[in-house]
Amino acid sequence: MNDCTSSGRVWGRVVVNDIGESGRGGSATVSVDEVRYAPVPAWVDLVPYETEPSPDQESAIANGVCRLLSDMQVDLTGPELCWSYRTAQRILTKEGAERASHIVIEFDPGYQRLEVHAVRIRRGDQSVDHARPGCFQVFRRERDIERLMLNGRLTASFLVPDVRANDILEFSCSLYGETPILKGKYQSWVAFEGTNPSFDYRHRLLKRRDRAIASREFNDPPP
Repeated sequence: MNDCTSSGRVWGRVVVNDIGESGRGGSATVSVDEVRYAPVPAWVDLVPYETEPSPDQESAIANGVCRLLSDMQVDLTGPELCWSYRTAQRILTKEGAERASHIVIEFDPGYQRLEVHAVRIRRGDQSVDHARPGCFQVFRRERDIERLMLNGRLTASFLVPDVRANDILEFSCSLYGETPILKGKYQSWVAFEGTNPSFDYRHRLLKRRDRAIASREFNDPPP
């Protein structure tokens, strides 16, 4: 199998560590069993990251948070597609703590299943992991219900307790499954210097040697 890795300075719907708009339409709580809790898959490469980025990386700082790491890894070698995500943020202010402590993940239970691996606070030499069964609430939010349109997507939400300035908040999860429309094919995009850049960005793709992946570059991305 091949390991194709691209790295740069910046992330990429799983929406994590962000306070989003609640939107319009109906909302209902569904079974928390939709979220599973498991260790990080064995194929994931948990590389270390800088906890004290250089001061010149101002683009990674916004809203009281320094985005240290955005790590997305994809496995095409198993029986089903797996996307594994990991983020790390250093909290700079009280407002940043309020913002980063809300973790939101959207997924479609029709073809996807969600596993949470860690919701970890690093404070000095101490580490506390809040990932445990029942910590995420799961909602069905139909934003277009007034137009009689239902998409069936679920939102998993967790408000991490006791997040303080200078903490590092780490979150990791995996999504299994891909839309049936693609019929087993794979498509994705990797954006550098997006609207929410991170100090360290990583995108890793694991595939069989006999599987060809076509790619196209736009606007001169970093090598």
